[in-house]
Amino acid sequence: MTRKSAEELARLGIAVPPVQVVESQDIEAVVGNTDLAELARSEAFMNERLMIRLATTTDPNAPPFATVCVNDVNNRVVIPRGNAVPVKRMHVEVLARMRETRFTQPARNPMDPESGNGLIPHHAQVYPFEVLRDDNPMGRPWLDAILSEPAY
Repeated sequence: MTRKSAEELARLGIAVPPVQVVESQDIEAVVGNTDLAELARSEAFMNERLMIRLATTTDPNAPPFATVCVNDVNNRVVIPRGNAVPVKRMHVEVLARMRETRFTQPARNPMDPESGNGLIPHHAQVYPFEVLRDDNPMGRPWLDAILSEPAY
């Protein structure tokens, strides 16, 4: 297939709009990580499958499974408690970052009522889990780094 010039197209009755060069100040240069190979490696790492098991619970009000969603509903998984389940690393990251903080107060001293005004935070994972299999040697240091981040 050969390309036809604008004159040939005009003779055939096909209107060709003139080419206009538009210079705009609204174009912004991309700044940051543009190494596509590194982005592809990161994407492949996050899509690897791990074998995990969610801890069971004695709380009768706790859900029997965890629903984990990454970016949208199409990337949602439901993980039952107590069973070994293969999930993508991206879902494990969400589980690792799901933490809750509960507060307790120290016992009040009748001689010093202000001492009972302090709150003591207790941080824990919402869905405790264990990794049963991770074939990537970089997987354990990656998970340890996430779990060692401070809870807010």
